[in-house]
Amino acid sequence: MDINVPGVLFGKGQKLFLLGLFAFLFFGGSAYPALKKTDPEFYRQLYPVQKDGACGFIDHWGRVVIRLQFEQALPFSEGFAPVRQRGQWGFIDRSGAFAISPRFHWAEGFSGGFAAAMSNDLWGFIDRTGRWAVQPVYEQAGTFVSGLAPARQNGKWGFVDHAGRWLVKPEYDQVSEFSEDLAVVNLQGKSGYVNTRGKIVISLRYDIAGDFSENLAVAESGGKVGYIDHQGELVIPQKWSGGWFFSEGLAVVESGEKEGFIDHAGNTVIEPSFSAAEPFAEGLAGFKKGEKWGYIDRSGKVVIPARYEYVGGFHGGVAKVIANGKVAYINAWGDYIWKPSR
Repeated sequence: MDINVPGVLFGKGQKLFLLGLFAFLFFGGSAYPALKKTDPEFYRQLYPVQKDGACGFIDHWGRVVIRLQFEQALPFSEGFAPVRQRGQWGFIDRSGAFAISPRFHWAEGFSGGFAAAMSNDLWGFIDRTGRWAVQPVYEQAGTFVSGLAPARQNGKWGFVDHAGRWLVKPEYDQVSEFSEDLAVVNLQGKSGYVNTRGKIVISLRYDIAGDFSENLAVAESGGKVGYIDHQGELVIPQKWSGGWFFSEGLAVVESGEKEGFIDHAGNTVIEPSFSAAEPFAEGLAGFKKGEKWGYIDRSGKVVIPARYEYVGGFHGGVAKVIANGKVAYINAWGDYIWKPSR
């Protein structure tokens, strides 16, 4: 088990710490917002689906609300969703109409009013009108968080602001997006953290470091994983063979070849008994037994039996799963709202 963080660590031999490369492709590389059932947006989420080679969107109840007409579709963020049509990427609104016409080689979701987009093999950032806010001059680019986005130039990573100015010079082998106003940076195999002013606030002393979540970040030294605070102090000892980020007060850790959950104090809440597990989302977490995945609640009780090839986290009461080699969506009771399809 690798250390896993909420975002992507960019750099040489790009390593995706979210759910691995497979899951990055499975979920389209975009994250849904964290929502509570009391949030009016909870039941307004839209989810990309594909059938017979065409993509569209369904609602919380599985009804097709944007007809299947695109070659590819990613989740909505800030009211727009990236979609591909005739080989080019653009953005649609919730009615399914193009708000930004397809003209990019690739595009990511909006964050902070800007989206990374590719033209002629170079990346830049567009605003909500589709105009270039930052011209495409970067070899790679990430998402704006805390007003800064990762960008690569001449093989090295740094961070740019909304005007394209380097706030953190491109001098690192790898970086992550900002989380809780800190970002992981890696140079010559060692990782630490910079703040939004570009100052190194936690020295590059870890073999691997993860994004901060719930004021803690997973950090590995000498093959053992623990958790540090914003000052770089070790608050949960490095005794695990692997670890994930904290979500809803719990984090997945690995002991030997089994995974379970700990709390912020490092206490074991759910004993390591799974061959794999996912972070909690909306009170449920994916677990793997044998070759199949299901869901448990915070007590460790199985609430949806292990019958899928893969599972994702719940968002707006809906989760994406793979069943019989096909993508489907289920609700929190395990009922299909979108049956397996390709």
